[in-house]
Amino acid sequence: MLPCSCSNGTTSPSWRYPAAGFPRKCPRPLSRTLIGCTSRLPAARTVGERNRTMSPGESATAQSSLPEVVRAMLTPSFFPHKPPFVRLVQTHISYVILAPPLVYKIKKPVCFRFLDFSTRELRRHYCEEEIRLNRRLAPHVYRRVVALVRQGEEFRIVAAGEVQSADEYAVEMEFLPDDLRLDTLLLSQRVQEDFVTEVAGILANFHRRAASGPEIARYGAPDQLIATWEENFADTEAFRDELVSAHDDDRIREFVKAFLRDNEYIFRRRQSEGRVRDGHGDLHADHVYATHPPAIIDCIEFSARLRSCDLVSDVAFLAMDFEFYGRRDLHDRFLLAYNQIMQDHDFPRLLPFYKCYRAYVRGKVEGLKSRETDVPESERTSAAEVARRRFTLAYRYTWEPLRAIVAVAGLSGTGKSTLAALLTERTGFAWFRSDAIRKEIVGWDAKTRARSTYRAGIYASNLTSRTYREMCSRAVTSFERGRGAIVDATFLRREQRDELRALAEKVNAPLLFVWCTCPEETVRQRIEARVQNPEEVSDADWNIYLHQRAEQEIPGSDEPDVLCLDTSQPPLQSAMQVEDSLLPRAVPVPLLSPLAPKLPPPLP
Repeated sequence: MLPCSCSNGTTSPSWRYPAAGFPRKCPRPLSRTLIGCTSRLPAARTVGERNRTMSPGESATAQSSLPEVVRAMLTPSFFPHKPPFVRLVQTHISYVILAPPLVYKIKKPVCFRFLDFSTRELRRHYCEEEIRLNRRLAPHVYRRVVALVRQGEEFRIVAAGEVQSADEYAVEMEFLPDDLRLDTLLLSQRVQEDFVTEVAGILANFHRRAASGPEIARYGAPDQLIATWEENFADTEAFRDELVSAHDDDRIREFVKAFLRDNEYIFRRRQSEGRVRDGHGDLHADHVYATHPPAIIDCIEFSARLRSCDLVSDVAFLAMDFEFYGRRDLHDRFLLAYNQIMQDHDFPRLLPFYKCYRAYVRGKVEGLKSRETDVPESERTSAAEVARRRFTLAYRYTWEPLRAIVAVAGLSGTGKSTLAALLTERTGFAWFRSDAIRKEIVGWDAKTRARSTYRAGIYASNLTSRTYREMCSRAVTSFERGRGAIVDATFLRREQRDELRALAEKVNAPLLFVWCTCPEETVRQRIEARVQNPEEVSDADWNIYLHQRAEQEIPGSDEPDVLCLDTSQPPLQSAMQVEDSLLPRAVPVPLLSPLAPKLPPPLP
């Protein structure tokens, strides 16, 4: 993270406002990760603007490689306002000088496929573009373009309009500490729901005012989307079976191909309706600040093509980030608040596709960073782990348009809950666990251990029947509301399985039972390990396992909806087998959703 100039380091309840001693409405500029445009970047540069911080005290050798004007700005005495410190953050395309309460961003003289800063005139032009475009969402952050002019042996800062020529140009901005940045707030669990609603309203009103027209609409054409995806797939070939499994990557490719084919008419209609607009282009949590009012910064200024997209694609980026940080509740609140204003009938249909895109590209960016030799090893390792999580999220979005019910069954200790948890992570289906529901019914905490003997206490037959009814009812309700469900219980008796079959049949829900088995020695080891785990929800011990083994009614050939699975294999391999069996059975989620209005009114 960039240095924080907050003098008191406060994390008080008034987190939505800047710390004392700093101007209000003053987010600092972030390094750009170029999500949404990285498919166009050269392979060596696709990681975007990776931060590299340098302070005035660093070695003379390191500073000697900098342009003279940048070296001059690394001393607090250079600035008329005498900042408490100065830091330089280098990215691939910028020098960012932090001099609280101001920040200066100088564009590097570089030329890539996605941008051209090669001449001083172009750099000035894009400084002006950065000010113009970012003032749409953060008018109090982006102050002006300044000229850096040599006077004798020194440089000084003047307004760009006061001189006819300059040695260099920079964007002058306000500075804000990291603790008001949305990703930081998400990590520290300090995001308020009202703030999310406010951001949604700001974005919706911004999108309604954003420029549109034939020149912009062409960026939403199906052939443009296909080309972008194909470039992304080519870029990630090197990551297959290292950062993303071939199984998941193949499924993502199949999903994208089918979605683009089946929805071509929707993409073309949205072009004509003005749903492709000049948006932000890089709308992730790192670029949102909890100032008053909220500020959204650092849009893509150097390419209209990379900035212009379907409005659902623009907003899907931030929605995806909410889920990445484990806040599905904020994801839902954000999207509902946004579409209450936008009234976009296609919203629920397009969201999984565009969230998949945003997560996949973000995974690629982190993957490329993990391969850069000039990145410290610890950062490369972290980037690789983040890439895996992003790719898994992209895979999960291929399941979002589908629903089914999966019953993970079998004796205690055969790995049911481990498999159910992994399936939940990979599909996004809701997880209903009998152990937790049973204790909820009797008013216990899920981790409270029961000392009852087999079929006694909270495991008495009447309470077990009630637990199964409640669990299966919740699963069916989840399915009816448009989300798949995973039920996690032993289902040792045929009667219990048939009761779930009857409920599923009433709502036309596809149902797959997964009967988990594994060698008894493995079961014993697992049970012994979890008995010692205070976080464990299950109460089963070895004696209970032996009772279950004696009483189980193993599914036979007359139960064709059962997949028998040996869970002694790696959990991920088991999950993939279940998913491959489930995919042909799953049915589409109905598009009649709270996210969609009854009729799709046109944009103004």
